[in-house]
Amino acid sequence: MLRRAEADAGVAYGQMIQVGLHPNPTAGYEADQWQPGPNPAKHNAGQQGAYVNQLIKFPGKLSLAQAVARFDYINAYVAVRRAEVDVATAVRTNYFQVLLAQKGIEVTTALSAMADEVYQIQLRQMAAGEAAGYEPLQLYAQAIQARNALALAQANYRANWRQLTAAIGRPDLPLAPLAGSIEMPAPLVDPEAARAQIVETHTDVLTARNRILQAQTNLRLQKLNRVPDLATNAVVQYDHVAKNPQFNLQLGLPLPVWDRNQGNIRSAEYQIASNTAALTATENDLTGRLADALGRYEANRIAAANYREKALPALTQAYQGLIRRYQQEPADVPGGKVAFNDIVVAQQNLAQALQSYLSALTAQWQAVVDLAALLQVDELYPPAPPAPPAPAVPPMPPPADGKK
Repeated sequence: MLRRAEADAGVAYGQMIQVGLHPNPTAGYEADQWQPGPNPAKHNAGQQGAYVNQLIKFPGKLSLAQAVARFDYINAYVAVRRAEVDVATAVRTNYFQVLLAQKGIEVTTALSAMADEVYQIQLRQMAAGEAAGYEPLQLYAQAIQARNALALAQANYRANWRQLTAAIGRPDLPLAPLAGSIEMPAPLVDPEAARAQIVETHTDVLTARNRILQAQTNLRLQKLNRVPDLATNAVVQYDHVAKNPQFNLQLGLPLPVWDRNQGNIRSAEYQIASNTAALTATENDLTGRLADALGRYEANRIAAANYREKALPALTQAYQGLIRRYQQEPADVPGGKVAFNDIVVAQQNLAQALQSYLSALTAQWQAVVDLAALLQVDELYPPAPPAPPAPAVPPMPPPADGKK
């Protein structure tokens, strides 16, 4: 993608050069009043010689045409920057997918262990005659499903790793741990500063502005094209009858009677209006996409933090407490307070919260990647600005009595 954008910039540069070149002259041979025939006495070589034709462009046309093409070259380099951002976005997306897959393995491993734990408790109940033989079967099925989920999480991790290595152009890289954690704090984003940055520096906005300038320059060119170019024809001959050299010169201008380039001029005027409206539409679209990404980022950042810091610790503590209390005070024992179904419900609540936590993390980091793509930043975590220098300490004033 990036190499193609760089090649396209080279194409635009060549076209910019080409439109600024003067037309080539045409050189050739010319013979006039040449009278060959069957009667040698009437043979007449006439006038023979060479000619040169040259179209002389009106001053300013070529430079304006090159200026119009220069905006295509500039936008081609803007597209190179857009390609760099697209590559970075693909790498970031797959990077977080790998981190999420690693966390998914961790979560599904814990869920599988919990399912096995509850299943073993039910087996002990059956062995003690406190549960029927069919009662552990449902928990056994849940334990198998948890192991299947773990196998799927491991397969997703390997697939996401291959996608990441393909995005960085190294599909042969073996599995390896990545720096960073999916639970690291998300970068903070200032909504107003983000909006100001997008409408000023986004490549789509820069391209749209360049197209307005290009259309304005093209209008000037089309108005200048109403002035005709000068066609010249110079002929140098030798007159074999008069025995003397001759020189002919022709100068011609097309008369702008019907075609005064009025169609191209009107088209250029409307192109300015169209490109101006396109700029407004681009800014509005980017602002809307920014609002969507900011909304997803903020909502899921808060949700992930609440799950991590509040819901999951509480549900884990409740589940572990029910397990301990059940082992001490089962409900089917006189005076017992914890039923086995309470453990199953607590396990399901914890499992659901863990899955919701993973979903919130996924949505949070996807929003972060989307914001980085919209802001087109090179770093997700920009370096902190340098601290201001410490103020200089003024010298101590001398004592009032003049003593040191």
